[in-house]
Amino acid sequence: MGLRSNFVTLLPLFLLLVSNAKGQSAAGGGVFDVTSFGAKPNGDITGVRTLKLNFITNSIVKDITSLDSKNYHINLLGCKNLTFDHVTITAPENSPNTDGIHVSSSEQINILNTNIATGDDCISVGDTNKQIVISDVTCGPGHGISIGSLGKYTKEKEVVGVTVKKCKLTSTTNGVRIKTWPDSVGTFPATDMHFEDIEMDNVSNPIIIDQEYCPWNQCNRKENKILRSVVNLHQLMVHQPIEVL
Repeated sequence: MGLRSNFVTLLPLFLLLVSNAKGQSAAGGGVFDVTSFGAKPNGDITGVRTLKLNFITNSIVKDITSLDSKNYHINLLGCKNLTFDHVTITAPENSPNTDGIHVSSSEQINILNTNIATGDDCISVGDTNKQIVISDVTCGPGHGISIGSLGKYTKEKEVVGVTVKKCKLTSTTNGVRIKTWPDSVGTFPATDMHFEDIEMDNVSNPIIIDQEYCPWNQCNRKENKILRSVVNLHQLMVHQPIEVL
């Protein structure tokens, strides 16, 4: 695929990026593949994202494919009322930091009817998010669907209203996971979390609620200040024991 054909593929996305809150925009169709430009896939280059959507509002992204991202496939920042529908994301199981979709500082985000197979989290929900719906998503391989990690930085704000439902995870390291730092620098709630009608097959750690997330032991283990409310779990079909850390 040459430069001209790639530009045609990206054109609908450019139209999406210039959308504003006054109208409804939609972008669809096309394959994002870094190897088309001669780049090496899955290079784990910090800060590189195949698709960055910043401050997009009232929009729909559908029927796109992301292949072999060097780092995150899709990164959202400051978006509102944005829907992903029938998106396909693919990277090798051993590719580092190739999160499928990462959501940060956004609200009213819907991720629907999407297939993700990657080397890290299929979907990761970071801090300062409200009303995130993840529905009818297949995940695997990968590290599952995660909320967090939360509480590492001072400017983080609350995470409210995350619903994961009607999803299937196959051959993933984790299923659904919430992770918060024990020595969080600020105090904010992570509330209204719902995990419903989720099927997990050959998942090593189906459910993890980790309030002492401390990779490489780079923290002090103090009272957790973040996760304050009950997490609702309903109709989860798993084949391994539930793990609560």
